[in-house]
Amino acid sequence: LSPERIDRIFHAREIHGLILHPLSLISSEFKLGGWMRETWERFSVIALGYTVRVPEFNRVCSNHYASMRYLLEELRNRGYRRIGLILKKASDQRIYHLYSAAFIRHVGSRLGKAPADFHPDTLEWPSIKKWLDAARPQIVLGFDPELPLMLDRYQKETGLDVRFAHLDGESYVHPRTDVVVNQNSFAIGRIAASMLMDDVISHRTGIPEDPVITLVKTKINWRT
Repeated sequence: LSPERIDRIFHAREIHGLILHPLSLISSEFKLGGWMRETWERFSVIALGYTVRVPEFNRVCSNHYASMRYLLEELRNRGYRRIGLILKKASDQRIYHLYSAAFIRHVGSRLGKAPADFHPDTLEWPSIKKWLDAARPQIVLGFDPELPLMLDRYQKETGLDVRFAHLDGESYVHPRTDVVVNQNSFAIGRIAASMLMDDVISHRTGIPEDPVITLVKTKINWRT
């Protein structure tokens, strides 16, 4: 749609507030139909997640760093000592490296071990197997649904049962999954809508001088 067409739609529907959904790719500068700063001044705006980097609006996000620290501590309490993390570079960048930062900090300082993390561009079996052979994790943390399938293949080839922790899910999507981190998207949406309504009512519009990040606690669900 052209900027003019978008303007007409928003004007006809009397839209004063916008919630920006996470983008499939990180935006160096988000332009809705080519809009510039002057156009944003007409709307109250809340962004979800970290993918809309510019302009820098108020945003609502999952508390990735805290949830990773809690998850790692619980895994340690449940007997896991060799914990691995596989995040594609693009996935890591989408959340400002918060999962990997917490992982490296916690494993290095709390467990006193060299962090076993791997950040490939794509998930390819030869490189994943090579990393698994070197790291020998008891459990792998990751986003991608292909990972537990690769761990199945690894067990068939080596006999080693490596478990899986899903960092962005709502249910146990694979039998190998021992724990799921629910990003609590319903609460994120509800809080974002409430913040937006407050801004609209108070006539707070445009790009804020001091953007605020509201962090929402995730839900961590264990199989047992």
